[in-house]
Amino acid sequence: MLKLLRRVSEDSSGSARPGAAPARPVLDNSVDRATGTIRARAEFSNKEGLFTPGMFARVQVPASAPYQALLVPDVAIVSEQARKYVLVVDAADMVVAKYVQIGNVIDGLRVIKAGLNRDDRVVVNGLLRARPGNKVTPVEERLPAQASAPESKGQAAADP
Repeated sequence: MLKLLRRVSEDSSGSARPGAAPARPVLDNSVDRATGTIRARAEFSNKEGLFTPGMFARVQVPASAPYQALLVPDVAIVSEQARKYVLVVDAADMVVAKYVQIGNVIDGLRVIKAGLNRDDRVVVNGLLRARPGNKVTPVEERLPAQASAPESKGQAAADP
């Protein structure tokens, strides 16, 4: 439940109890081998009554420091048996496959950790008709700005 983490991070300056110091989430330092889970505890204000005492939540905890990455629509990712790639349109309007290292999905956009350049034109529509080595007539579209992804830069190349 991402709402829980957002609520804790937004409310870190406040306190669950009047006069108490701001509470930080507490994570257990061991993984339960039977379930693959880690116990966590957080205190925050709950004015709307969204959460009830004793409630359990699924929480995603970032495992790395923040980094800059490109975001592309998840539908643009193509899979081989062991690798992922995207189709891009080069300067000569030829389709080229580029292997990428992918990350999580954020609001329907896939994080691309490596393999794409900022100026690559990614094929989003017409993936079944676009083949590497074929010439296409691209129609470029900007992705709408994402609230949680201000660094997003993605372009869609069109049907051949």
